[in-house]
Amino acid sequence: MGADLAIGSRYVPGGACVNWPFLRRFLSRWGNRYAAGMLGLAVNDATSGFRAYSSEALRRMDFASVEAEGYGFQVEMTHRLLRSNGRIVEIPIVFTDRVHGESKLSHHIIGEAFGLVMSLAWKDWRRGGRRRS
Repeated sequence: MGADLAIGSRYVPGGACVNWPFLRRFLSRWGNRYAAGMLGLAVNDATSGFRAYSSEALRRMDFASVEAEGYGFQVEMTHRLLRSNGRIVEIPIVFTDRVHGESKLSHHIIGEAFGLVMSLAWKDWRRGGRRRS
């Protein structure tokens, strides 16, 4: 059986981040560790936007109930897929920092993602605990 989601991961062997400033590397790496730890996700890069979902996995998703508005969307979708017994594979990617433009990451988006993970963890706990994904 194939995967329900393939994630292009910066944090598996062969993956990397090139030319990222320290603060961006720190926030990305520790944000992923926080989400994985709080939600029991056996995924190294839940915040990656390089994704390919199977059509079957997308049909099972209830998009009307998605809470996240910012980058936390990636974490929420990973959480939902794993809680529905979806299979995820991570493929190494080398992600190079942008040459033009600016990041949309803000204190508001970081706060939203932090709160979202707390909310999802609380809901898991209320449902009888979390399962390791």
